[in-house]
Amino acid sequence: MSQLPQESLIFVETVPSRSWGDVPDRNLTSIDFWKIYIPDHLHKIDQLSALLSPDEKSRAARYHQQKDKNRFVIGRSMLRQILSYYISRPPIEIRILKGMNNKPYVSHDFPIEFNLSYSREYIVVGIASQPIGVDIEFIHPDFDYKLLLDACFMTPEIKVIVNAPDPQQEFFLFWTRKEALLKATAVGLGDYLTDFSCLEGSQPIPKTIPTEGDWQLESFLLEERYWVSVARKSPFPCNFIDAKVFF
Repeated sequence: MSQLPQESLIFVETVPSRSWGDVPDRNLTSIDFWKIYIPDHLHKIDQLSALLSPDEKSRAARYHQQKDKNRFVIGRSMLRQILSYYISRPPIEIRILKGMNNKPYVSHDFPIEFNLSYSREYIVVGIASQPIGVDIEFIHPDFDYKLLLDACFMTPEIKVIVNAPDPQQEFFLFWTRKEALLKATAVGLGDYLTDFSCLEGSQPIPKTIPTEGDWQLESFLLEERYWVSVARKSPFPCNFIDAKVFF
């Protein structure tokens, strides 16, 4: 008698703030997280722009505000430099393709997965040999989070948020968890936000989200003003790298 497939789970936890002084692992026997502080790279914006593809340059030119253009240029060019470190190809020659729901990827002769997120002055990039999703959000003190509760969260999650000592902070914590997992599984935000719970502990992944196997979902604070959440399948240890040190 055949057995039904085992239900996939998410193991959710909040971990201590990270120290970003590690060295990247070119062989990807670990998971590498890169922190990019945008002001560190503004002085070389022209140099970084030269690393972009024609399509990326066109996209950059469409931004009306300079800060948005700078963030895009720095994010994409630094991503190219980071990928170059692992696949030993010049940054400008790397082809960043689009897969399911426009999730970016690179074609290479060994497995390499990546995901990028940005908020305010920070960009984070996750690099791994298995699927990964990252999200960073500034904890905005004036954001009216109550307007989004019913559209984004299940009833038990809403109860935890509104009863938390700092509901504003709890809202952004839960939001980054939702986005990190949905980016990792390549389904996108869409209509899936209320399909699963991101409360602490072990949570089931519904069949509406097409994935197999279990996931780890970890969250930590960056400078006490940003939540970062990481969804990953790999059990490998993690490195936390400051891009300023390498580029």
